[in-house]
Amino acid sequence: MKKIILASNSESVAFWKMDMFGLAKDKIKWAYITTAGKDVPDDTYLIVNKKRLNDLDWDYEEMDITGKNEKEVYEMIKDKDAIFMQGGNTFYLLKQALACNFSKVLDRFLAEGKIYVGASAGSYIMCPNIEMTDWNGTSRFNRHDLTDLTALAKVPFQVFCHFNRYTDEQRAAIKKNAKKSKYQVYFLEDGQAMQIEGKKITLVK
Repeated sequence: MKKIILASNSESVAFWKMDMFGLAKDKIKWAYITTAGKDVPDDTYLIVNKKRLNDLDWDYEEMDITGKNEKEVYEMIKDKDAIFMQGGNTFYLLKQALACNFSKVLDRFLAEGKIYVGASAGSYIMCPNIEMTDWNGTSRFNRHDLTDLTALAKVPFQVFCHFNRYTDEQRAAIKKNAKKSKYQVYFLEDGQAMQIEGKKITLVK
């Protein structure tokens, strides 16, 4: 049974009680994948988040899937209980995920009853596509020549993260663009997430 959490931001993930999937947070061994932060204008948030995880005494190993193949990525994560996919540049993250066949690695990982938690970009790549990255206007991130925005499609819906950070005018434009999507769209404010357990989908606040 798939166990997935798609969060708007990483700070909320750090403070959640992850026993929502039957594991106490202090018992989880995490693969903390920071690949999306390798190509961003400012990586201060990564420093802040790692300090937060350390202060909370998380049992994690920081990892990067860039330049790895499918076998190497699985070997990195196979002994972990959960993946925490950090946010950042969605285009860069998707490109690296496709290059290492992360979709297949993740299928195997989830089939073992383990957990995937994404924040922002880490949530977006789990959707059918990452078209939502363009709904708020021109993205500030390098697109890395990605023209096909098809993503990993581990969930049958789209999420739009950080919705509370936008003005009323921007939110109206985002919702207008979202209406063109053929998928159901969930607008997530920071502190919120979608929890997927098998076929059950729940909004987490």
